[in-house]
Amino acid sequence: MKKVSVALFDFDGTLFNGHTLDGIVRYSITHRYRVSSLLGYLVRHSLLYPLRKCKLISNERFLASWGQDLAFIVSGLKQKEATRLFSWIAEEYVLGRLRPDIIDILRHHQNQGQMVALLSGTFSELLEIVGQRLGISYVVGTRLEMVNGEYSGKIVSPFCFGINKVKSFKELVKASQLEIDFNNSFAYSDSISDIPLLEMVGNPVAAYPDKQLCHLALQRGWQLIRNNK
Repeated sequence: MKKVSVALFDFDGTLFNGHTLDGIVRYSITHRYRVSSLLGYLVRHSLLYPLRKCKLISNERFLASWGQDLAFIVSGLKQKEATRLFSWIAEEYVLGRLRPDIIDILRHHQNQGQMVALLSGTFSELLEIVGQRLGISYVVGTRLEMVNGEYSGKIVSPFCFGINKVKSFKELVKASQLEIDFNNSFAYSDSISDIPLLEMVGNPVAAYPDKQLCHLALQRGWQLIRNNK
């Protein structure tokens, strides 16, 4: 079987200038949907900031907690109801904040016949909607648990973050019976948490990177895409 090269794109902060949580907050306020529950979620998780700053919990655990617990937002919803929620976030928040230069790069990879995939800790349901809008067939995200036709408010472990993002992608590759030429593949991310993803390919790109990733990319001579300010 012939090996194919891939172009892997992180979602929040890389493909678009924003964060899924912000989109959910906007949906909640606009539709008066679970506002008090969302406020409680924000307050509880904000209390973790001092623990992270004092290094009493790792940055990975801190970020994973935010992502995993956010699944409460669809608890009790049926698939069609959750689709409406995620469609609103995609249309009213994400798509208007796409980074034009990153989309141009994505289109270039598509025009070259390369496999393009979105990889994110964001919920798969949202990624699939955005993927459809952009003509991306492969998405790897955090899966939401369904019980008796309704979302339970929990995720299907593991949370698609850090090394688990790489493992989840490799599971997709295996299930799709693909042979990947990782040495000639590309990965784009803005976050230091995606080091395992960036190290997996021969062409890692730090796209609008956070401070830690920017420093590491300069050390390693990786390609950088950032604001010229």
